[in-house]
Amino acid sequence: MFNYIFISIGFLSCFLLNSQSSLAQEVSLNPDTLIQKEIKDSLSIDSLKMTDSLIVDSLKTDSLEVDSLSQKKRKRLFKEWEPAPHPYFSIGTNVGRYVYQAISKGPQEYQAFINYTWKRKFNLQIDAGWGKENIDYSHLKYSTTGFYISGQWQYNLLKAAHEYDKDRFYIAPFVSVHQGNISEASIFMNNHSGFSLEEVVAASSYLKAVLGVKLGVEVEVFPNVLLSWQGQAGALLAPNAFESIKPNFIPGFGNGDRNLGFRFAFNVAYYFSK
Repeated sequence: MFNYIFISIGFLSCFLLNSQSSLAQEVSLNPDTLIQKEIKDSLSIDSLKMTDSLIVDSLKTDSLEVDSLSQKKRKRLFKEWEPAPHPYFSIGTNVGRYVYQAISKGPQEYQAFINYTWKRKFNLQIDAGWGKENIDYSHLKYSTTGFYISGQWQYNLLKAAHEYDKDRFYIAPFVSVHQGNISEASIFMNNHSGFSLEEVVAASSYLKAVLGVKLGVEVEVFPNVLLSWQGQAGALLAPNAFESIKPNFIPGFGNGDRNLGFRFAFNVAYYFSK
């Protein structure tokens, strides 16, 4: 009996000793584990801080780049509006029109313009002209005369090679006013019976406006001599408001029967500069 009691007490003592040693091992290992965990946490925090810092630096760089671009745009716009370093004043005419009139029959038009370098990239131009046409068809006879004045604002799309560079490729919105007179018109009509009828339409006048845009190229071919090619597209305002007959030719625009007019010019000009 006592032997069984001693054996039980021995087993219980061994179990208690083993449990105490395992707890001691756990206690001895826990500090290292906690330190490693703290190191990992600190590393993850540092990593997050570095990531946040890199993101902030990237945002600052992007902001600086945006500010730099906006400053460049403002500087470029300001520079374009600066006074021209060597402003010039030019006088010219559309010589291509005179050549065309010399080799073909049609309306006659005479035109001149003045141009001034308002700013570094902008020119102002005023055109004025006068024209006439005689209509002598088998069924319609009349004559028309008129004049016009036009103002345009030219923006140079090219970058100047130097301060004295006069070459330009420009776009120019314009507005023009046209005034004209239409003489008394005779209209002839033939019916099926062979009789000829004649109707007389009273003389009239008109005052019209045109809005449009021009595109041109101008180069300096000789000292103080400018050569330019120019295309024009314009819309005739209130095209149906003529009193009687729509003129076949409106100086500075074209055919009065059309709402849109297209013209081309070959200009020669001479400029004056300091």
